Amino acid sequence: MTFKLTIKDKVEERELNGELTIKELLDDLDLSSETIVTKKNG
Repeated sequence: MTFKLTIKDKVEERELNGELTIKELLDDLDLSSETIVTKKNG
């Protein structure tokens, strides 16, 4: 599964391998879950 990661003006396509929670993904990216806005596209 791929997803689009957007941080300010930087947009990056990433591949997910295995089953991760959003929290595990944010921890892997060294991002704080308190400052993240998620958006689910249809």
